[in-house]
Amino acid sequence: MLFLKLTVTAAMCIVLSYFFGIAMIPLLRKYKTGRYEPYIGDRFAADGSEPSFGGAVTLVVLLFGVSVAAAYITDRKRLLIFAAFVTLITAAGTADDIMTEVHGKAYGVKTSVKLGYTYAVSLTAVLLGKFLGLTGSAVLLPFGMGFFEMGKAYCPVTAAFMTAVIYSFRVLNRFGTDEETCIGGLVQTVSAVSMLGVSLMGSITKNDTFTALGLVGAAAQAGYLLWGLSPSKLRSGSSGGFFSGALTAGLIALTDFYQLAVLLTALAAFADSIAAAANFLVYRSKKKLLMRGAALHKHISMFKINDHKVIMIFSAAAFMGAAAAAGLAAYGQNRYF
Repeated sequence: MLFLKLTVTAAMCIVLSYFFGIAMIPLLRKYKTGRYEPYIGDRFAADGSEPSFGGAVTLVVLLFGVSVAAAYITDRKRLLIFAAFVTLITAAGTADDIMTEVHGKAYGVKTSVKLGYTYAVSLTAVLLGKFLGLTGSAVLLPFGMGFFEMGKAYCPVTAAFMTAVIYSFRVLNRFGTDEETCIGGLVQTVSAVSMLGVSLMGSITKNDTFTALGLVGAAAQAGYLLWGLSPSKLRSGSSGGFFSGALTAGLIALTDFYQLAVLLTALAAFADSIAAAANFLVYRSKKKLLMRGAALHKHISMFKINDHKVIMIFSAAAFMGAAAAAGLAAYGQNRYF
């Protein structure tokens, strides 16, 4: 019965994404062109008028899906905290989009401000989860290593990992506000696969809330691809990266014992951000670049590999992360629970 309800909810999210895109794309495009024209244009061609705010638009679809799920998922506290967390984190990326898209600036909010804000919101979510008794401070480790009890370090360290996850998806989306490093639909596809991994974890651990949130998150991202898959008619913008990272980070804050498993679902995003960090550090020290592009996904695309093939490569890595997460969840259930 739960699977049927979730399937209907996911389908509703995708349908909403389609019609919401039809309504919002012309409105948002007005910021770029200065005029309102109630049409989408050729879905399979880009002309430079495509608006940003992809993450903000997808957030509305997610909130709709979470609201529907709240009708049959009893763990309303987790649903509410998750929805609030994703909204607050997406707001940071939306602020960037407003500065670049509406005010025409070449930069967004200062990185230090966004980083501090992201960490503060993450820490608040972890503290709230602990206060409400939704999580403990022990983390399940693989390979028979048992549980790692983090004690008082749990909240600040977990918030740091959540921030790293968010910024990893942000880099996978694009490098800073450089639209040239953005591949339409890449971060959303990877995030959708990650959320399916979380949903599978929920099924394995008999956690209906995670099953629901994972599937709703995946459906919201899949719905975005109707308009955002390259060539995009609705560009991801900074909000798309922050939104995608917030989906995974929010679930890390709300799980008990399986924090590492959720973290594994972000494998593809971590690979891209680590490569980008190494590229940046080498350039700062030796004035030489390791890669042809600022991030790994852009580096790969510069070898005349089209956007869809790059998405397939990173999706394969995301599937590996999701499989590892599911394996760790199954291991934990069989051995300890």
